[in-house]
Amino acid sequence: MYVSRIFTFILAFSLSFLSLNLYASTSKLGYSGRLVLSNGTPVTGTPNLKFDLYYSNDLPTVIATQTINSVPLSNGIYTVELDFDNLGSFAPLYSSTADVIDKIPSGQTLVIRVTDVTDIGSPVAYDYQNILA
Repeated sequence: MYVSRIFTFILAFSLSFLSLNLYASTSKLGYSGRLVLSNGTPVTGTPNLKFDLYYSNDLPTVIATQTINSVPLSNGIYTVELDFDNLGSFAPLYSSTADVIDKIPSGQTLVIRVTDVTDIGSPVAYDYQNILA
């Protein structure tokens, strides 16, 4: 019985640290997608990609943005870690990713748009995708 109480205390103590670590990492978003040309051919190379966050009913207003250079593609597929808090920028009304998520208006979703800005004179924007409802 005594060992059981000690084990329970240690387990609870350990889980409290685990939950703190999970909370602290919420500023980063894992995101993956596939870039294809209008004819369905996958994009190749290592493009510079800009990621913009919007609310679904206010697409003209960018909430946050981050650009990642030289993103590797495999058959047009990429995976990135977005860190708007440390590597991006926010519109004046927002101060962090958590702030953006907390302020999602009722009935709306958080939307991301990816733009290939490798050739800054001719950026290629891809479709909007819901990332958080």
